[in-house]
Amino acid sequence: MSATNASRAYRKFKRATNGLLKRNGAAYLVAGKRGDDEASKFLRSLARTVADQIRSEALA
Repeated sequence: MSATNASRAYRKFKRATNGLLKRNGAAYLVAGKRGDDEASKFLRSLARTVADQIRSEALA
């Protein structure tokens, strides 16, 4: 992946995860404020899923 594609994919990832965190605000607040394992696991898996999807699109 070229540097340009990597940068574009990173920006796309940030936009997507910010939107997801805003839509799932309760889970984000629980994970951020209380350190709840379930909520933080959910957010990490969500971020991984989005990153994998964007990476596969960038490589295609």
